Amino acid sequence: MLADYIEVSKPRIVLVLVILALTSSLAATRFDSTPTVPWDIPLYKLLFLGICGCLASMGSSALNHYFDRDIDKIMSRTINRPIPSGRLTPRSVFIFGNILCASSIIISFLTLNLMATGMIALGIFFYVFIYTLWLKRSNASNIVVGGFAGSAASMAGWATTTGSMDALGFLIGCLVFLWTPPHFWSFAIKSREESLYFLGLGVLYFITATISGTLMLAYHYKLTKYPNPDFAWKAYKITAPYLVVIFISLALDSLFYYRF
Repeated sequence: MLADYIEVSKPRIVLVLVILALTSSLAATRFDSTPTVPWDIPLYKLLFLGICGCLASMGSSALNHYFDRDIDKIMSRTINRPIPSGRLTPRSVFIFGNILCASSIIISFLTLNLMATGMIALGIFFYVFIYTLWLKRSNASNIVVGGFAGSAASMAGWATTTGSMDALGFLIGCLVFLWTPPHFWSFAIKSREESLYFLGLGVLYFITATISGTLMLAYHYKLTKYPNPDFAWKAYKITAPYLVVIFISLALDSLFYYRF
């Protein structure tokens, strides 16, 4: 049963979103007026940011399983998930998801700040209500608009450090938004990443974004030429590591900052 609760929590998504939040928080230290050196942020803030991000992501994913239980049972890809297969009851997953989401907001409010709490709550709202309950069932743009739920994780990290949300923090969040739909993202994100250099980011980020963005652009261009299931699956699997690399470079850029 523990394995089933882990499955409805979607641990791979949790890991990616927590990394985005933590690296965004570290990157923001160079733009905050309080720290005197890069990565000068209390460890407890990073700890609670990770905890809150983990709880919010797990809870949202569990509620996604709960609300999608009717369509999961009619698709071969999802019929063996914990609720359709009967291994977990809908009520238990619903309670589990709500407890985790509520806990993330309460802990964030007590340990972080209002802006970070607002971003965490907004991410939950977008994933559960805008994406899962509304757009996924009614509009083909669901994956594009729903991608903002991931952006909220990045912006929560930024707000944890700065206590606010400025243009750069918002644009860094847009990286996740543009990343979500692979074809649209692969063309759009490259120009977005390069423009961030002119808003204050350094050479390390610029080089990483340019090289990795170019490679991903070529990879997804190839996908448009060979749109078969095997290659599409390969393209899908490398998108998450790519995003992690980009955000790690953001954090390291603040630590080893240099501009031409």
